[in-house]
Amino acid sequence: MQFKFDRQPFDFSLLFRREQSLPTVRPTYLVHVDPNKLTLTMWFDCSFDTNQPQMELGLVLDEWVVQDNTARVVNSSDDLFSSSGETLRVQQQVDRNYIIRSAKGDTSSFGSNRHVDQIWRVVAERTWNTDVKELSFQIPQIIRGQINGNPEIDHGSGALLVTSDSNVLLNWQEAAGIGLQRDSFSTEYRRYVPVPG
Repeated sequence: MQFKFDRQPFDFSLLFRREQSLPTVRPTYLVHVDPNKLTLTMWFDCSFDTNQPQMELGLVLDEWVVQDNTARVVNSSDDLFSSSGETLRVQQQVDRNYIIRSAKGDTSSFGSNRHVDQIWRVVAERTWNTDVKELSFQIPQIIRGQINGNPEIDHGSGALLVTSDSNVLLNWQEAAGIGLQRDSFSTEYRRYVPVPG
């Protein structure tokens, strides 16, 4: 910075603050319905700024319960169901929200890179009453961090895939899906649906 005060009184003060940036997150959700329960597999395509003190996300899951040892970093986007990636730490809060964080701690271990891109996978389940003819569930809300002490909470912009066992017939009531847009099942999402067998 360069400033010039020519023949005038001057007073100049600066305040420097550490830049605060939140991770960018693109979620993909796969909800599988079987006769007894719903299984929600969540993939979060994350980009963390290395200035962030911790690589973590918060999740508001309502009735969903995260399953033990399912939170992992996916090593390859070609193998989204692999269980060989780094295990993520999962902590349930008093308000029943979850904090998911990298076990590697801070981002300084990634050297001079400005961003760290990772795919995180988390699996949650919930039961449902099969006597009730209608089934509804909440899409998770993502807490990407805090700005000025206020949490940044949103659903993100991503994809929701719903599958079912062969003995469960699903029919979507489009008018009840606020904020959802019907899309054809493109080949882009085939890798998110496991092949039976």
